[in-house]
Amino acid sequence: MKNAFRHDIRVRYEETDAMGMVYYGNYARYLEVVRAEMIRAEGLSYVLMEEQGVLMPVLRMNVTYRGIAVYDDLIQAKSVVLGGIGKTITYKTELFVKDRLINESEVELIFLDRARRRPVACPAVFVTALEKFCVF
Repeated sequence: MKNAFRHDIRVRYEETDAMGMVYYGNYARYLEVVRAEMIRAEGLSYVLMEEQGVLMPVLRMNVTYRGIAVYDDLIQAKSVVLGGIGKTITYKTELFVKDRLINESEVELIFLDRARRRPVACPAVFVTALEKFCVF
């Protein structure tokens, strides 16, 4: 993935199910971690965005499971921003274990004014920081 942000996540025992695999619902958590770490790597945070009066709830999430991860696996995440950043942002993320693709996702978030709960443009400082991860 060109322009991808990369982040590793170690599977903890508590994240596995009775079958010994990562419980499917935990992948949403992993995707959240990757998004937060991408922003943090650029010196920003969700806290800063909220202090500026902007919230970022998930609008849409599409996930395809292609394999499994088990306790103590190291998941390598590669994530990019699809298209431009306006009132929404879409992340495409691929998760790998030992170079084997186990999960693909697209997650779209919307920027909301904290007080009015109405869509707003992404704060400029975040657009500038995340542009290097954009693919068109």
